[in-house]
Amino acid sequence: MIAYLAARAVNIASWLRAGLREPVFRPVALRFALGLVVVAVVLGFGLASSDPTLRVVLWAVAVVLDIATPFATVAALSNELSAISSSKFPERFGLLTMIVLGESVTGVLSGVSGLHDAGRLTPAGVVQGLLGSCVGFALAWTYYDFIARRPPRPAILTALGWVHLHMIVIIAVAATGAGISAAIAASAGGGLDTPARLLLTGAVAVALVAIAALETTLARGPDEFTHPRWSPGLKLGAAAAVAALGALSSSTTALLAMVLAGLLVPVVYGVTAWAMATPTDTAAPAQTATPAQTASPAETATSTASPDPRAWPVPRIRPTADAHPGAEK
Repeated sequence: MIAYLAARAVNIASWLRAGLREPVFRPVALRFALGLVVVAVVLGFGLASSDPTLRVVLWAVAVVLDIATPFATVAALSNELSAISSSKFPERFGLLTMIVLGESVTGVLSGVSGLHDAGRLTPAGVVQGLLGSCVGFALAWTYYDFIARRPPRPAILTALGWVHLHMIVIIAVAATGAGISAAIAASAGGGLDTPARLLLTGAVAVALVAIAALETTLARGPDEFTHPRWSPGLKLGAAAAVAALGALSSSTTALLAMVLAGLLVPVVYGVTAWAMATPTDTAAPAQTATPAQTASPAETATSTASPDPRAWPVPRIRPTADAHPGAEK
């Protein structure tokens, strides 16, 4: 918590510095800084409290305030905010999610090594380890196939929702790794207990619901091959199936197999939708011949005009003097 408060202090200083250097941006910066200060104060009171219940309540209030601050700022000062650039979002959050997805692998290794150390590693334990690994890989496939390849829509509120939904995905993925480890370890005790079962099925279900919600915030290009409603709907259905069927299982192997079956629903849909996409949906646009390409050899030799910069895919490599009036020719 102290490290979190220290990081928040850096955030507050950054917002205040931005407001000091850019007067136009100052109202937005002050709102963000004020919200962060209030959150830090509430967290500090929670940390100092000796009552566990009060501490949890204060921390929950701080989380709500932390989430509400940017939304309230955007709602009040939307006209003073510049357009948001979300092109880097998928790359940066994709890397963060990749790191957290390693928790599922860690969970498998932890559970199997626990069976080995207890002298109870059997062929069933090896199968459970393989199923647990497949659960982690299927969850990663679902995220990267549907979410990580597309940025969110450029609206600020949509981008904020995209960021906060990623936090839910990350927490659920980390909990999935812990659930896999707990489920494998529980098999060494002779049976799968209820907390381990609910942790695994609940974490996977929450991850699928969050991924489905994330999919509704993404920009859709003309070559997008997934259905805007069926694709998120399949993930919601898979989440409900995992939560319902997982609650009925008393075997670790059967539980992991059911969870994997639920995760394979969006995986198979994504592969099928991509395979059934028409060539015009996925092919790059054909190159358009420019006047320089269709001209006769004599015209090409005598022409001094530069190629049309609008012709695809020839980019403008060097800025012209017209783009920078102060530049010398």
